[in-house]
Amino acid sequence: MPRVSVWYIRAALVHLVSGAFLGAFYLTFKAVGWPGFALSHLPVHQEQMLVGWLVQLVMGVALWILPRPAGWEPRRSAPALWSVFVLLNAGVLVAALGGDPALPASLAWIGRAAEALAVVLFALHAWNRQQPYRARSRRVIV
Repeated sequence: MPRVSVWYIRAALVHLVSGAFLGAFYLTFKAVGWPGFALSHLPVHQEQMLVGWLVQLVMGVALWILPRPAGWEPRRSAPALWSVFVLLNAGVLVAALGGDPALPASLAWIGRAAEALAVVLFALHAWNRQQPYRARSRRVIV
């Protein structure tokens, strides 16, 4: 498994655990009657669980599973994949901060723009790894 894929999955698991704790705190404070804290931390929980955990886990597994063309060198594409990793995680954190009422709402737009750029860069990388089906290489076992 490529090292960058391992880091995608590790970061996704960190987002899962911290997002689950925030979700538990959200439900606890909602039940106790402190909706101010719960409402201000709901966007953080949503960003971590949706983008931080789910999208990042899908990207990490896709990097590991997608076919590698002949002559593909992981060192050549590693800087682009690390930049996707940094953009995605920074975007999650900045977009989550944008949900805080004390901070400017434009942070959410900046974070989402970083997440979108990370997804586009990842899609370009994944698109280049696709291979056509070769009918000659198919073996039929009878």
